[in-house]
Amino acid sequence: MQDNVRLDWPLPAVLRIRLCRPERHNAVDKAVVDGVRKALEKEGRRAGAIVLGADGSFSAGLDLKLPAKARRSVSESLYELYGVMVTHERPIIAAARGHAIGAGAQLLLASDLRVGSPDLVIRFPGPEHGLAVATWALPATVGRGRAIDLALTMREVGSDEALRIGLLDRLVDDPDHEALELARSICSLDREAASMTKLLVTRAAGLNEALAREAQWNSSAGGHAAKP
Repeated sequence: MQDNVRLDWPLPAVLRIRLCRPERHNAVDKAVVDGVRKALEKEGRRAGAIVLGADGSFSAGLDLKLPAKARRSVSESLYELYGVMVTHERPIIAAARGHAIGAGAQLLLASDLRVGSPDLVIRFPGPEHGLAVATWALPATVGRGRAIDLALTMREVGSDEALRIGLLDRLVDDPDHEALELARSICSLDREAASMTKLLVTRAAGLNEALAREAQWNSSAGGHAAKP
């Protein structure tokens, strides 16, 4: 696998995908998107559960050092990746510490369960860059009012608040260990029933349709969509 994304199987039937650009705070480029997607589509089929983590801080978002055209291309690929994540037949558990900003925050939302450390900070920058960000998942996750607050103010959300409002499902000192324990527990369930549970919840929340609408709007925003 590419150096920016590393895979291992720390437990039977548990696939772990790790973002590995700590020198760039795991900023997302094309190699990261492609690496995560390929891992989900190929190796993920053999798993009972999947853990998405990172070396160091979870992700600072889209890599701002990329040229504008490349940023737009990566942004569009990210929306395709979110779609792969929410429709993937296996439950995905995110383990995050440090910062989850922009694309990093949306990778958390696209995961089915989110485990964070006390130092985790989440933020959804969007309208300041001409984008609508995370509108496809925030209402189902935290409710309409909080979703508008987070999407329009783009304020930082600390770990305690994130747990209280539902952005996090677990708050622990060691999110990597906790995510693996959750994955172990899921793998002990009937695999078909676990997959159907995820599918039905995703459909009930209308995530696929909402994701498509946000992706289409941001893509049609022209030059704005090339911004972070």
